[in-house]
Amino acid sequence: AEWMMKGKIEGEINGEKKVLLRLLKIKFFISEHDEDIIQNCNDTSKIEEASDMLILGKEKDEILEVLRNNLQ
Repeated sequence: AEWMMKGKIEGEINGEKKVLLRLLKIKFFISEHDEDIIQNCNDTSKIEEASDMLILGKEKDEILEVLRNNLQ
């Protein structure tokens, strides 16, 4: 049952990243490096924060910085 829950959580995170990436691509040019930053972030709260920042009109670099901080 634990593996099912882990799979469900990973699926939700991947879904959130997919939506964030799609919306970022509508507004900004997203390089492969930018996409890697998004794909390598597995912290739901950081992905949600980045989504909020996008809606609030923040710049791409500010949004990616939130996700980049998760990688260190």
